[in-house]
Formats: sequence, C-alpha cells, structure tokens
Amino acid sequence: MPRAPATTRHLITTEPVQHAGRAETAPLLEAQRLALAREVHDDIGGALTALHFDLDQFVRHPDAAEAPERLRAVQEALRQAIEATQRVVHALYPPDLDDGLDAALRGLVDRFRRRTGLAGTFTGSIGDTRPSAALQLTAYRTVQEALSNVARHAQGHRVDVTLDAADGMLRVAVQDDGRGITAEATPDDRPSFGLRGLAERARSVGGRLQVDSAPGAGTTVTLVAPLAQGAPA
Repeated sequence: MPRAPATTRHLITTEPVQHAGRAETAPLLEAQRLALAREVHDDIGGALTALHFDLDQFVRHPDAAEAPERLRAVQEALRQAIEATQRVVHALYPPDLDDGLDAALRGLVDRFRRRTGLAGTFTGSIGDTRPSAALQLTAYRTVQEALSNVARHAQGHRVDVTLDAADGMLRVAVQDDGRGITAEATPDDRPSFGLRGLAERARSVGGRLQVDSAPGAGTTVTLVAPLAQGAPA
C-alpha cells in the first residue's frame, strides 16, 4: 500500500455513513445524474428525432431527388445515437467491470500509460472476492478520476495503483510523484470538484476517501470501504 507523502496535508477525509443505502442523495451525485439525463435527452433524443423525421420524409417521397441524401442523414443520426448510447452506458456502468475489478483497473492503468506516455503500475488483487456492483463501480471511478487528475494537474512522471481486499475491507490507492496540491494553486489547477464527487461516492457505499498531498511530494488518493455493504469502514 503506498505511503502518504512526507509532510502530508490531509485534503479530504470523509466519514462513512452507517446506512449507505438510506443516505440522502448527495448534491454532486445528483448533478451527475442530471448530466446523464441531459445527454440522453439532447444527444440520443435529438438524434432519434432527426432519424424519425428523415425516415418519414423518405417513406413519403422514396423517389425524390433528395432521397439518397435523406438516407445518408439517417445513417449519420444512427451513428450519433449509437455513440451517445455507448457514452451513457459507460457512464452508468463501465463494460470493463464485466471482467472483474482487477482486470478493469489494470485496463485503466494500461490506457493511462498509452494516452499520457507516463509510467504507471498496477499491483494487488482481490482474488475470488466479489464486491457488490456499487462498490466495484466506486473503486473504478476513484481510480479513473485520480488518473485523470494526474494527467491534468500533477506534472509528475509516474503513478502507482494498488488494490487489495483483506479483513472485510476493500482498499484502493492511487499515488503519483507530481507537484502535489498546493494552497497557491489556481482553481483550475485544483481537482476539487472531481475529488468531492469521489468523496460522495465513497460515502454512498459506507466507505471513506482520503486525499493526502504535500508540495513537491505528490498526491495519494485512497478509498477504503467495507466489502459487506452497510458495515462501517
């Protein structure tokens, strides 16, 4: 398990809720749901509306001069609807998790390396442990957001992701060797909104999120949550 940087500042430490399933909906999670609803309405709904209109015109006037153009427009609307659907499905539950949490997190790190050119490692395993779908999704989103923050803000050279399940708890940590999160950083350089969202996700599964950072010594994001949902972390 990575150790927090020396002279660490504890930026975020959440306390778990006793009954996560009965907790009130957090504002940040509600904002994420609204964003998905807008994407379904605007992107998928818009593409399907255009598709319906063009097909209706084609059926009414199949021999019209513009019929081939109508069919091309139908193909484009279908493409947009398919892409938007895939984005929404991935946002709700990444298909990567069908292969298990170990493989899903390893895939995230592999794609991070290819996309950024930075060094990255994934170590650990939960073996035959089968966390709930909600807990797996929370762990996946934690690593995904932490890696995104490393790429955008850390200005480091490497990141290490560790995972384990022991004593009834799941632990996942993302540690980078970047500049850390300083008090002098501008709002655009602080990954605060995403981290608050992760903290709310951790609470929703009865867990806690801790973000440790020190100037020049990197940042460590750690999720600890009970494998038995509803148990305190």
